[in-house]
Amino acid sequence: MLLSSVLVIASSAPLVLDGGVRVRSHIVQHHNTTDHNPQLQSRLGILWGKNKTFGGKLVLQDARRLSEMTSSQAGDLMLHQGYASAQLRQGVRLDVGRRSLSLGSQRLVSHAAWSDSGRAFDGVFLTLKDPRYPVAVTAWATQPGTPGSMGKRFAGVYLERSALPSLHLEAWWMRKQTLSAQHDRHTVGAAARLKRHNLSAEFEGSYQFGDQAERSIAAWGGALQAQWRATQNRLKPALGAELNLVSGDMSDDDQVDETFDSLYAAEHRYWGHLDLMGGRNAMDIHVWAGARLAKTDISIHGHLLSLHSAADDFYLRNGSGRGLDLGQDSARDVGAEIDLVAHKKYGLFSVKTGLSVFLPGTVAKASDLGADPIIGGYIQLESRFK
Repeated sequence: MLLSSVLVIASSAPLVLDGGVRVRSHIVQHHNTTDHNPQLQSRLGILWGKNKTFGGKLVLQDARRLSEMTSSQAGDLMLHQGYASAQLRQGVRLDVGRRSLSLGSQRLVSHAAWSDSGRAFDGVFLTLKDPRYPVAVTAWATQPGTPGSMGKRFAGVYLERSALPSLHLEAWWMRKQTLSAQHDRHTVGAAARLKRHNLSAEFEGSYQFGDQAERSIAAWGGALQAQWRATQNRLKPALGAELNLVSGDMSDDDQVDETFDSLYAAEHRYWGHLDLMGGRNAMDIHVWAGARLAKTDISIHGHLLSLHSAADDFYLRNGSGRGLDLGQDSARDVGAEIDLVAHKKYGLFSVKTGLSVFLPGTVAKASDLGADPIIGGYIQLESRFK
């Protein structure tokens, strides 16, 4: 019934093509073995009624791992986004259906561009954004729209305000529930983002509370970032530094869970391109330098990774622990990662390539990662159209 209503509305409004294609080849060498993972991801859809009283969006996604395919395999075709949209009044819009969601610097909620599962949420979204109002509001009541998400709920309110031309303030409340695990986690926080001339800085902090089975939740996370970039210079040189810190559980013997949950964050952006670590019980000191050479953006990044608590586990970016027993060693040093990235655009196309090296520390050597360095590289071709 909903789909037929969407199609009727679409037929009466101008249609705009929306989608893209990404081809990516990723190679990782570790323990004298080489893992080659070529991928093809495609999205094709239509957008109609943008900035009109009624509109919507319908996007299908196909994700294929080419190294595992045979001639009979057709990949995984799924609905990435599909929602109807209505403007209730000036500056107030209601979306109903499956939609992506991205907030702030994506340390908590990200649309996870080009993930195989096509991260999106099923539910109701309300957006208030009008210069007449002092605060922009995004509110939602959803469940994740990915396989295996039955019994999970995600809701929240996100507030934004430009206090000064150069200062942007944000605040939020979010609630993540997993009914089968008796998990009810609330996240409250705020951020301040400053941009002035060639300098930018931001501070972000969150506190989590609630219940998980028989334990209460008391966790926190924060980030501090500063960057200088001379955009008026032909080379556009940039220097930056960032600290990301999220709490870990200090003891298994009490009734308080202190491990931070990074919710639906863009982990790949903040914890190294090799994706060896996620935003739980973690600290990352990140520095970078970049420039534009021959119309190509080049940057080098250094990550010094460690655990916040030696009593907690070493977590993957999907939130699962490695089952690491650190009882015999109080060290927290995970290791160091260096990422070299290059990006160039050719009209509607862009080419990205990267090379990463991870040097394991005490914690990584005690885990399944072992003592050998990990080397990874990728090249990808991407085209997006709207």
